[in-house]
Amino acid sequence: MGTITEQAAIWQREADELYEPIRWLPFWRPRIVVKRGRFSPWFWPFLWLTKSGAFNLFFLVIVSEDLLGCPPSHRRAIVAHECGHLSRLHFLIWAAAGAVVLKNTAIRSGFAWIGAHMGPWVAVGAFALFLISSLIGFRALLYWFEHQADDYAVARVGPEATVAALSWLKASLSGGRKSPWVDARINRLRLLHGLAQ
Repeated sequence: MGTITEQAAIWQREADELYEPIRWLPFWRPRIVVKRGRFSPWFWPFLWLTKSGAFNLFFLVIVSEDLLGCPPSHRRAIVAHECGHLSRLHFLIWAAAGAVVLKNTAIRSGFAWIGAHMGPWVAVGAFALFLISSLIGFRALLYWFEHQADDYAVARVGPEATVAALSWLKASLSGGRKSPWVDARINRLRLLHGLAQ
């Protein structure tokens, strides 16, 4: 099995092998970081309470300690998926989309105008509508990014290995609970690549 450091080194070697560098960003390469335990305060808050899994944050591929010892074929697919997020610059797009929504002067000015000319309740309604549409947009972006990363993994390790890794992750990390989002990703790959159900 090896120590955590040795296991992380194996993940790093596979990330170096599976990552397809961006020509104009040669320094943008994956760096494997191990997330130990449930709380890791130097990660962003949405990762603090997430015990298991692999995540992408800028050029970091954050792997939870309990995932390090997964079967090698699944490890390769998981690493390839995270490298897909990195090579498609998904985190930078997330940051840009967040900045557009949260730091947009035109949006804030629009709400101020609505509040001044149409009343506070209309402004509250407009804000609620904006919030709902933003959440729907971010959810659609998440789906698109996950599909792109899955397709990258398929190109690097094959559809069977990618589907097997997703199925294994669902079984081992969710404790057998239903996971419609992961099931939808598995079914999509099976349909696209003619794999048996």
